[in-house]
Amino acid sequence: MEFLVELDEKKSLEMISQCYSQKSALYFKSDTSASMIKAVVDSLSDKKVLLNIEPVDASVSLDTNVSMKFNIGTEVFFIKAPIKKFMNKYYFDLNSKVIQLKRRKEPRYQIPKKWSQSAFVMNLLPDIRLVNAVVHDISLSGIRLEVLNPMVSLTLEQIISIQFQIYKRSEISCDAIVRFCHKKDQQGVLVGLEFIRLKPIQQNKIASIVEDLMTYIATNKV
Repeated sequence: MEFLVELDEKKSLEMISQCYSQKSALYFKSDTSASMIKAVVDSLSDKKVLLNIEPVDASVSLDTNVSMKFNIGTEVFFIKAPIKKFMNKYYFDLNSKVIQLKRRKEPRYQIPKKWSQSAFVMNLLPDIRLVNAVVHDISLSGIRLEVLNPMVSLTLEQIISIQFQIYKRSEISCDAIVRFCHKKDQQGVLVGLEFIRLKPIQQNKIASIVEDLMTYIATNKV
């Protein structure tokens, strides 16, 4: 199982710098080119990532977002940014965000719509201790919630407290770190969380929920 994580500004800059120092190739498709284009970072200058393009006569669409894939060791990264041109040299902005492809430690299981559930995030708004949420899916290491309040603001790597109860299992309260967040227009926030600081009893409760879901899925496939 794989998922995408948007890196913060500092980490993005670090990965772009490593891409340059290790001469890692970036691969991307352009609307005006029939084949994949390869690029290598030539230099980092004046907030620009200057590129050498292969083949040199490749047709590159300018000022249109492209998704550039590169590797650092065995890790896979993407940069989504427009390619620009200056003094006959292709480049993209040094402050472009980098997205990392990560592999989940455990698969996530979607919560069946007919299962009863309740979920809350705690202490994110002044004078409101609990904000309602809906659990979309869960694994042994994390959970995906939709926070049902458009006023909630979350940032990557933020640590929050959550509380949830799924189907017939007992309620769980724990801390989690934000690994993904997406604000939905006037609806709320979709957030991917990784559990942290779990005690054995909390781990056992989560494992029981996952086991219920595995049994449900297996039973309904027969």
